[in-house]
Amino acid sequence: MAGSRKKFQYTNDAGVLYTVTLDESNSEGTIGGVAMFLSRTVQLPDIPRGTKLRYCNAYLLSNPDIKRKFYVGNPAAALQAVNGAQLLAAVYPSAGDAAPVTQAWGITSYRGESSTPPQPINTTSGDTGLIDGDAAAD
Repeated sequence: MAGSRKKFQYTNDAGVLYTVTLDESNSEGTIGGVAMFLSRTVQLPDIPRGTKLRYCNAYLLSNPDIKRKFYVGNPAAALQAVNGAQLLAAVYPSAGDAAPVTQAWGITSYRGESSTPPQPINTTSGDTGLIDGDAAAD
């Protein structure tokens, strides 16, 4: 279930800062007391296409049937996840609840960041060989 969306600061593995727009409830949690995302305080470029954010899968300790995927934009929080720290995040409110309640989640797996480098533009291929009406070689 997705809630309101908010812009966050994402630090990639090379230390470059980007803007990502994610679900607010999932992204404002902590791992081992370290925030999963930092608030975006300045204008940053959007994350490049082909970049897959690092994330961890977790289950609610009080009800293991509830599972969720949490993106992790802060490398310090990612280190906590790898070291087995506990995740604290909001549980979506039910019909009788007034606001989300923060509860403990157990991390079952962690996946690091991955990206596909952009393909370079081929500027050295020369003429295609098609007749286009000009007499030039290219």
